[in-house]
Amino acid sequence: MMALVVILVTLGLKFFTKGMLSISAVLIGLAVGYVYALVFTDAVTAQGIATSWSRAATFALPVPSNTGSSSAWPLSLASR
Repeated sequence: MMALVVILVTLGLKFFTKGMLSISAVLIGLAVGYVYALVFTDAVTAQGIATSWSRAATFALPVPSNTGSSSAWPLSLASR
């Protein structure tokens, strides 16, 4: 249901509006989906937002995760 709301809002804005509203249809669709999830589902909670916001660093470098990929990824890119 949430995906349908996002798709309908995005496509509606894209095809039935002009100018800046039409250009920002995807961004507005994502924002509407986020608000929909916050209000109508338990997928996003205010407690979860507050917790993740308080734990967030001001600046952080990305940390490689264990995704099963090789640690020699620069070499695999160079060999293509």
